[in-house]
Amino acid sequence: MQEQAERERMGLPAACDRNARDDDAEEEWKWRAFDMDPEIASALGISPLALTAAMRVRGVGVLAKAPVPMR
Repeated sequence: MQEQAERERMGLPAACDRNARDDDAEEEWKWRAFDMDPEIASALGISPLALTAAMRVRGVGVLAKAPVPMR
């Protein structure tokens, strides 16, 4: 998926490969993943950044909340 492709582009091992993890690289990944949230939401439905007060909606909205990385 998008996250795996971005990890590969950044030269990081697969998220499940705990033996090959580098703490500094994983910290960089946390920030990149946080920045990708609206992009991923758009690919799966609609980005929360695209919502406006004028937008007509019906049904139930669901929002996934990602933790904010600490710097």
